[in-house]
Amino acid sequence: MYREQVAQGTFSAWELLPDSHGASFRRLLSYFRRKRTKSGERAHGGMYEGIMGEISNEEWDSYWKGKKSGSTPGKSGLSIDQIVCAHEDIREALRLSANASLRLRCAGTSWKREVLVPISKELGNPDREKIRPLKMQEVLRKSVLGVVMRRFMTRAVELGLVDEMQSGFVPGKDTSIPLLQLRAIVDNHNFFRKDLVLVSQDIKRAYDSCEYVSGKEMPLRRWGAPEELIELLKEYDDGRVTEIRIAQGSTADILGKELGTFHDQCGWGQ
Repeated sequence: MYREQVAQGTFSAWELLPDSHGASFRRLLSYFRRKRTKSGERAHGGMYEGIMGEISNEEWDSYWKGKKSGSTPGKSGLSIDQIVCAHEDIREALRLSANASLRLRCAGTSWKREVLVPISKELGNPDREKIRPLKMQEVLRKSVLGVVMRRFMTRAVELGLVDEMQSGFVPGKDTSIPLLQLRAIVDNHNFFRKDLVLVSQDIKRAYDSCEYVSGKEMPLRRWGAPEELIELLKEYDDGRVTEIRIAQGSTADILGKELGTFHDQCGWGQ
């Protein structure tokens, strides 16, 4: 029977599973299918043409103007403020360096050296469960990914792949308006003494615990991201080395690079 169905192209492996299991697997598989655009077509890499091109002067200046000043620099000491205030010739040299990395689809060793600074959530509490690990990464590395991902998200919004209710990490949107709307709803119900039920989920270390395949690669494939983008993210993630900065200095300086550093793991970083 199955041979005939295979020959006719009507055979489905789901028929070999109990109904309850088959429904579960169908639901799981639906999360990994490529999303449909607003025109109904499945998303694919050809829809993102040009997002892996070199960074223009306008994009470069726009990226740095939109970054928050006063952030802590990475291992090299190069900060956002220094780049913004630098002479245009220096900014141009840094842009060429970023484009070289983008063109070659690779990141230099120095870009993969990161510094982790443990900050106590409660002053004077030494409990390691009460520590917030802040990770300092090289700003040039972040700039390349920032520009490329901004292009990707802009195109994804145009294709209708992003939910209209999504506010975070979407060009032209932020979370301030949804938060104000939520505050207005709460104030309204409180003033008129009306019942209100809210569901809020706080995922512990949701951002820095992101595993590469399930947390980055699969969602990108679901949005039809080009293979070049996926490989670039993997290249920037692979081989990262982290050292810890404490009151006595850097663990790499105290213990040496072999004992004083570790390879990046899920759950450590900002």
